[in-house]
Amino acid sequence: MVLILTEDNEHSVDKVIDWLAYFHIPFIRLNREEPVSFECFTLGKERLSHSIMFLKGGQEIDFREIDSYWYRRGQLILEEEEGCLLNEQASLTPDIRNYLHQERSALEQAAYYWLEQHTRKALGSFSDIHLNKLRTLYEAQAVGFAVPETLITTSRKMTLDYHRTCKDSGFGIITKAIRDTPYLLMDGNLQMAYTELVGEEDIGLKASRFFPSLFQKEIKKKYDLRIFYLCGKLYGMAILSQAHYQTATDFRKYLYQRPNRQVPFELPEREQQKLVLLMNRLNLQTGSVDLILGEDNRYYFLEVNPLGQFGMLCNPCNYNLYQQIALCLSEPLTSSYGSPQQEG
Repeated sequence: MVLILTEDNEHSVDKVIDWLAYFHIPFIRLNREEPVSFECFTLGKERLSHSIMFLKGGQEIDFREIDSYWYRRGQLILEEEEGCLLNEQASLTPDIRNYLHQERSALEQAAYYWLEQHTRKALGSFSDIHLNKLRTLYEAQAVGFAVPETLITTSRKMTLDYHRTCKDSGFGIITKAIRDTPYLLMDGNLQMAYTELVGEEDIGLKASRFFPSLFQKEIKKKYDLRIFYLCGKLYGMAILSQAHYQTATDFRKYLYQRPNRQVPFELPEREQQKLVLLMNRLNLQTGSVDLILGEDNRYYFLEVNPLGQFGMLCNPCNYNLYQQIALCLSEPLTSSYGSPQQEG
């Protein structure tokens, strides 16, 4: 049995499920929009006696029957049982409500741990939702990748000095989020924060001290690279983002009328080895990696998103990643359900 923890509007899961159905692999999909009821948790003397059980719409979900697990966003939500203390809000103090919330959270965390440690195949992890971007830069540098020169500061003077130093060597500086790329509701519209070039006049508008902000020395690009990593295999795409000024700094400022050209790309063997080593150090089975090939012919590591989109590689590069994920999840079950046959 394959268990998929996700969200209702995660369409990539729909396409993977199509392949699981094609391979006759049984699965359960849990969307965060559909709370489940907690039934029981047991911990016996022997490992095989351990179990966690939930109910979804009356259907029993016994984690001992789960062979493969795919965390694809979302969260396990335990519903409040009718008649339990949590519904007697009038009789509960804020401290007690918080205590009960933490108790339920402990059960949810135990479920994630079970799925990641007890199943024979686990793709993704709830704990990797917010993988630290600065940590990945450290680790990427440790395995031999070039990484952009980076400054995080609260000082306008330090930022100006850094900008002038980069400018003297013929480079600008960019700014981006320290953590994830945020989506912000502004003037009633959902806005995405992009990577942006920062000019001296922009820095001059800041106060002498400001919120900690990340700046990096600009990399003169040949093109952007998006690499999807899946269980030791790499699927690469080059994005010819420098063909238009709108996408030159951040290719996610998509040209919908005339998109950037996107072509299959194979990293050199040495860079492939670095990337596999990095993903192993980060304990990631899957993720979307952003690199840059600089004009100096060096490969610069930018970041890895364990839950990043991968559908964008499928059509331009003819990678059927939905099928590959289904096959990956199917591996522990092939002895029971037959060996899925890949299409040519």
